[in-house]
Amino acid sequence: MQIRWLSSFFTHSSSLSFLSCFLSYFITSNSNCTDPLLPILFPSLQSSTLCSMNTLSTLFTTIDELPLQPLLSDPSMAICLSLPLSFVIQASAQSNFLPKKQLSSLIVSDAYLFDSTINRLRRRTRVELTIGRNSILHLFHALDSGDVLIADFLARALLPGAPILDSADFYIGRVDAQPFYNRLNIDHIPLHLCSTRTYRLARQQSAINIITTNNSYPTLTPSKWQFFWKARIMPLARSIWWRSLHGKLSCRSTLHHILPARFDNALCALGDLENDSVSHFLFSCDTKWIIWQQVLQDCVLTSVTQDTVHDAIFSFTMPTWDLSHSPLSPIQIISGTMVSIWKAHWLYIFSSVPFCPTTIIDSTHKTLIRFRQEETLFIHQPP
Repeated sequence: MQIRWLSSFFTHSSSLSFLSCFLSYFITSNSNCTDPLLPILFPSLQSSTLCSMNTLSTLFTTIDELPLQPLLSDPSMAICLSLPLSFVIQASAQSNFLPKKQLSSLIVSDAYLFDSTINRLRRRTRVELTIGRNSILHLFHALDSGDVLIADFLARALLPGAPILDSADFYIGRVDAQPFYNRLNIDHIPLHLCSTRTYRLARQQSAINIITTNNSYPTLTPSKWQFFWKARIMPLARSIWWRSLHGKLSCRSTLHHILPARFDNALCALGDLENDSVSHFLFSCDTKWIIWQQVLQDCVLTSVTQDTVHDAIFSFTMPTWDLSHSPLSPIQIISGTMVSIWKAHWLYIFSSVPFCPTTIIDSTHKTLIRFRQEETLFIHQPP
């Protein structure tokens, strides 16, 4: 929305709204820039006054987070002279160059000027340097030694042997930051015409790419996720389940990986000398599997294997149990058992309550009975 407010001077529209005029005046007067786009596009040109305003600070952060596209054309030298000096330089691969602190506050015109006798830019001499002399001389030395490289678009007019351009107007014309704003296009759509959804997806794309290449991320189809989010299960069960799918459950192996000094091994806390992985924490521990076997035997009147429970939890492949005698579905029975084991485990860890399978089986049945009663009321609720 804030970007759309500024669309008139993103496109150099002749019909400026009052808000655009006010923001343009406020930004230029508090940044010493002739074009209001410059402080928006280049963080080093943003004054403390501009950054202290929450509205503008949010706008600056929004634009800074966007990926930049390549420049489609060389900008005029008028805009080049207005760019931050730190923007047009880059340390070479093997360089140990450390710029002076003041360099971040300088612009290109502090180090270079247009020389009409050669019809191009040149370095300022020591006498002509009036601001940041030591920082600029330090930069010149790094450029001569190859420790620092200069932007391609600027090198074509600044470095020795660069072609002499035909018209001096290219250097001294109106400052126009449009080429740099055009780099912010999202899928070839100008930034001020993009929807909030388009911007959000562009921002999240890099994170999405990282996640999709991570083998630990669950590879479930959209229909599976839809089934999970629509299932009528307890909120605590959904939280435990979601964390299990993403490998974020607080099992011993995860805690040992994060805090090895506090958790010196990854063994099961119940003492069966097995690594406490996510599946071990939930059901494959010998002590916990006793609970699963008995509860499911009582509910579905058939024996159940660990593979069945594993597929149900990690692939949403629900078993085809005959539950015509019960209003509960397989996912509700599995989630209720998971919650009971979760609660009993942490009562044992934090309160030293014995992890007794018989007691936990009874509490699980009570949880499922209460849940069954709630489902019965829901199914037979009056119109």
